[in-house]
Amino acid sequence: MSEYEEEIVEDFVEQFDYDFEKIFSFKSDSLKLKDQLATLRKKDLTEIRKNLNIEGVSQFNKDELIVKLSNAIPEYLAKIIPFLAKTNYHFLNHVINSGQKKFVIDAEQINVEELDLGAFLFSYGIAYPALVEEGLLFIFPDEIYAVLKVSLKNSKIKEQIETNQDLLLKSWAMLNFYGVMETHTLYEKLTEYTKIEVGADHFNNVLYLNSNYHNILQEAGGIMALDQVMDIEFIYNEQMARDLDYADIPQADYDKLIEKGSIIFNFAQKRLQKYLLKNYDLESKEARALVHYISSLIQNGLKKSVISDELFSIIGKDKQGSTAEIGQLLVDINNQSRLWFLKGHRPEDLVKN
Repeated sequence: MSEYEEEIVEDFVEQFDYDFEKIFSFKSDSLKLKDQLATLRKKDLTEIRKNLNIEGVSQFNKDELIVKLSNAIPEYLAKIIPFLAKTNYHFLNHVINSGQKKFVIDAEQINVEELDLGAFLFSYGIAYPALVEEGLLFIFPDEIYAVLKVSLKNSKIKEQIETNQDLLLKSWAMLNFYGVMETHTLYEKLTEYTKIEVGADHFNNVLYLNSNYHNILQEAGGIMALDQVMDIEFIYNEQMARDLDYADIPQADYDKLIEKGSIIFNFAQKRLQKYLLKNYDLESKEARALVHYISSLIQNGLKKSVISDELFSIIGKDKQGSTAEIGQLLVDINNQSRLWFLKGHRPEDLVKN
């Protein structure tokens, strides 16, 4: 790793540690929204204000901003509930059913999903999470709890949540083939493959909102991407630099991905998995996860030598001639995969044509 790359990693780790401490530190025991907001720095309040798309308040002092946000946050919450994903709707509904405005997830049950949700809720001033001795504490101020109690019991909202979850799954499946797409293009492409019962605006809102805390999608400037895309701008620019239409995906492949809810390996990926199991001390799940990881590096456009070095740094070189054998397997995976920067085309298909 170069000095430049090391600096990037160090900066990322420092920023992650700072954000984690900022988000999950205990703020206030109060159930009043203004009191919770008052514990934050003006910089943090400004971040919330930007997430809520509130303009014309850049000259407000901290107290004025707190008043503005305390009125705006409950209104914003009521507007975004119809766009929530199923998992997070169930969590908020569970909070309401428990009757606890100070809700604790047991320490042994905390996972990445809860931490992601905590970060999302905090970024909009909806809840105030903190890691405490008992586990992960969520404080829902009175004003927030009142909105949730009314909105989450709406039967139409429950039906909409199911639709939203379906949209996320279908979008995830589509982006497994294309990696990166402008949101309106993704919507148009999905209408070719499946029945979508919502308009483009609702679709855009669901994807934009859930990309903030859902672990399968990410959004950047109107472009939607799979979570495994390392550099959205790079992949998008690579796509635009090529005179290619988005590849036609066999309907059966798309339907199978939806049905399984997990990645389907091509023959080359299966051969690499089999090779790793035969020649290295790996469990089946470990080999599959490793092939998936290596495939994502190929999709992100990394050089074969870099990918090969990364693989051997994980498994070691236990077999003479393994460098050449694995090198060929990596070439085969590249040629047989529907590559993101080729808009879902396989290199071997483009050569044939």
